[in-house]
Amino acid sequence: MTRTAVVIEIEELLFDTLDERAAALHASLAAEGITVPIAAVRTAHAGATAEMALRDLIAHDALDTTGRELVVHRASATCSAAFNMNTPLFDVAARDALVALAADFPLAVVTRATQPDAQRLLEQAGLDAYVATIRSLSGTEPAAYRVHWQEGVSRLHAARGIAIAPWPMLPAAKEAGLTVIAIGTPATGAEPVDVDASRASLTQIDASLVASLI
Repeated sequence: MTRTAVVIEIEELLFDTLDERAAALHASLAAEGITVPIAAVRTAHAGATAEMALRDLIAHDALDTTGRELVVHRASATCSAAFNMNTPLFDVAARDALVALAADFPLAVVTRATQPDAQRLLEQAGLDAYVATIRSLSGTEPAAYRVHWQEGVSRLHAARGIAIAPWPMLPAAKEAGLTVIAIGTPATGAEPVDVDASRASLTQIDASLVASLI
């Protein structure tokens, strides 16, 4: 039987991290003298990495490569500190849905969180024993995101992968050859993605849905 891996993003699907991420990126931009309304930062960051959000928030020449890297690094460090002080809330029903999936499919995580942050979040939710590998997109250019999705599958020695993530993260997963399930709704004007399925919440994902896409 062909082995299928389920590769998920835990932020915003399981853990409520958007407010912390938006506040951190907003402050980091302000430190570079760039003023952007916090509401705009939150919209751009929803379901997306800081690198992706920057593409929508500021003109390409507003910061050079070093400046962009500094903004992203500072925002990531601020978020890590916030997570250390107060663990983000997680959806218990979504956690239970992942535990149920793990009974039928090996699980990997591809996430905006740093590796240590993701590990700590999974431990807090009691999911660390169910996730075989974590691939962090933190500090990675969007052009390389597909590699992490591919590695999420290959490290589980699977022949195919099912990606479960917010809409903005799915183009890279699709490019990597994964079947994709979108969670939530796409933002207005967002890059179109040919998803294989979509659901409002991670709680609506079960083994029968995954099996129907194999």
